[in-house]
Amino acid sequence: DYIVNFNVRGTMMAAKRSTLRIFKDSQLDRQFDDVTWPEQHTNTPSAKEWSYKQVADWAKQHNELSDEVACLFEENKVTGLELLAMGREDVKELGIGRPGTLALVTKAIKGLQMKSQCNPIFIDHDPYCFGKILDQLRLKVMSKEGYKPLAWSDIKESKQDAFEKSVDYYFPGELSELIVKKKPMVDSRNISSAAPNKDYQSNLVKFYEKYDPSKLGSVQNTLKKYQVSSDYFCLHSTLRYPVQISSLYAY
Repeated sequence: DYIVNFNVRGTMMAAKRSTLRIFKDSQLDRQFDDVTWPEQHTNTPSAKEWSYKQVADWAKQHNELSDEVACLFEENKVTGLELLAMGREDVKELGIGRPGTLALVTKAIKGLQMKSQCNPIFIDHDPYCFGKILDQLRLKVMSKEGYKPLAWSDIKESKQDAFEKSVDYYFPGELSELIVKKKPMVDSRNISSAAPNKDYQSNLVKFYEKYDPSKLGSVQNTLKKYQVSSDYFCLHSTLRYPVQISSLYAY
């Protein structure tokens, strides 16, 4: 089973390809399936160990290279290590002088060189969040039918926004429940038991500064909209933002 290496914003991680595909129809499953994966990755780290016959076979199978090029590689007994070290002038020395053919061979070799570097896949997500997702995939593999998704209480409060975005990206829609349970519904009967802070406008500004700075310009409109009671705003906010009701009154 192939090990996939990741660079998650500077943090190195790894997982088996079969583990990444454990939940069918997820973004990870599609990214590493048997159709997409070979297109973005070939087992080229071993290309430097190719014999000259394997180099010739590679050229024959390459869509942009002619059989004549493959024969030249074989006649000159070019090994994989030598192929990876070749530049444009080296290719010309083999007897390939036609500019168009020379350009195609050079391009093919450069492509093989890049793949042979075996660079990790860059992931532009929070390392804590992506690591949590990988942990859940591994847990599913080990637990099988006994697997349980995370609860939101299992996620650091400061990371919940970022985690939700990462989960939604890799597991869109209902698939997200494979990783983390739905957020609990708010019982509006319990809202009025908390006493709102008198300085409601100041609290609202602080709330938006933390959770949604784009709404700072609409504070007055929000105050008018929820002028009957701040309780209505609390209910609305807990449904839209990942916060607890008690935290709304703390501002």
